[in-house]
Amino acid sequence: GLPKVSVIVRNPASTAFEYQLRTHLRASPSDHTFDDLRMVMPVRAAMESEERYVGRVLPGCSVRMEELLPQNLLSGKYQLEAELLDGGRVINRRTFAIEVDSEDFPAQEVKVKQAGGGIYVSPAQIELSQARGGQRRLAVEFKNTSPTSRTLSLAALNTQGKTLTNLIVQPETFTLSAGRSRKVSLTLRTQSNIEQPVEYGTLQVKSSDSTEQFAHTGTVPLAIILGQLKEPNLIVQPLRFVADSKYPCFRTIVTNEGASHVPLDARLHIASESGQRRVLTGGFGKWLLPGESTNIEFRLDRELTAGNYQIVCELENGQKPIVKKQAITVSDFENAKATK
Repeated sequence: GLPKVSVIVRNPASTAFEYQLRTHLRASPSDHTFDDLRMVMPVRAAMESEERYVGRVLPGCSVRMEELLPQNLLSGKYQLEAELLDGGRVINRRTFAIEVDSEDFPAQEVKVKQAGGGIYVSPAQIELSQARGGQRRLAVEFKNTSPTSRTLSLAALNTQGKTLTNLIVQPETFTLSAGRSRKVSLTLRTQSNIEQPVEYGTLQVKSSDSTEQFAHTGTVPLAIILGQLKEPNLIVQPLRFVADSKYPCFRTIVTNEGASHVPLDARLHIASESGQRRVLTGGFGKWLLPGESTNIEFRLDRELTAGNYQIVCELENGQKPIVKKQAITVSDFENAKATK
C-alpha cells in the first residue's frame, strides 16, 4: 500500500558486474522534497551491513533494485533520476518521466490528507491521549503544493462544531509560501473531570490567497483519549471478489459496534490447491469510528490462475483477532467470486 521505487538494471557485457544504484525523485528541478534512495536487491533487503546496497548482475541478465519511499507521494508528474555507481563514482545516469496517482497507494491515506487549495496535512488522523503512555503533544505538518502563498487558519472542533478547550493549537494562523511546509504543535491539556473515555472532533483547516473570494476548508479527524477504552467490537461481512474496478480485489464490509474508534489492520491469506500462497494487506490502520461501516479491500498484485482456493481473512480486534474462512473457485479471473 506504500509507494516503492523499482529500477531494472541490465548487464549487456560478457562478465558479471557489481555496482550500487542511487535514485532521486523530483517534481521539478528545484524540488528537494525527497531524499536520495540507496536501492537494494530484494534478496539482500534483510541485511544490515553496507553489503545490502551492493547489486550483482550476471552477463546478459537483469536485476531488479527497489526501496520504499519514506516520504508521502502525491498525485502528479515526476522525474526519477537513477545513478549507477562503481566504487562511489557515477558511471551511468538515466532520467525517467513518471506520472503518479496517489490512489495507487492506499496506505498513504493514514499518512497524508488533502485539505483543499493545494494544502496537504500529515498525519491524516490525529490521536492525543492523557492516558499513561499516551502522546500528549503532536507535531502536524502542513505542505503547500499550490503555485501561490496561502494563509492557513486552524481550529480544533468537537462533533458539535464547538472549540475543544482542552487542546492547544500553536500557531492557529500562519502563511505558507508555495512549495513550502511547516509544522504546527498540538498539545493536550490535562483534564480531571472525565464524562467519557474518548472525545471526537476535527482539526479544521481553512486556506486562502489574496486572489480568492472564498477560503478552501478541509478537516482532519481527531480523537482525544481521556480514560480507559473498552474492547473493540467489529462485525465483518463475508468476502466478495470485485473484478470490475481499477483495482481487482477481495472486499469485505466492516462495522464498528463498539464505543471507540478502531484502526483497521487486516491480512488476507490465499492458498491454492498446488500449495502456492500469498498474503495481502488491507485497512492500513485507517480509523473506523463508532457506528460507522466501511469497505476493506485486499488488492491483488497479480491474477489468480484457474483453480480452487482457500482464503482466510484476519482482522485485528483487540486481544482476539476476527478470522473468516472461505473457499473460492476461479475459472475466469474476470468473473471470479467468493463463495461461503
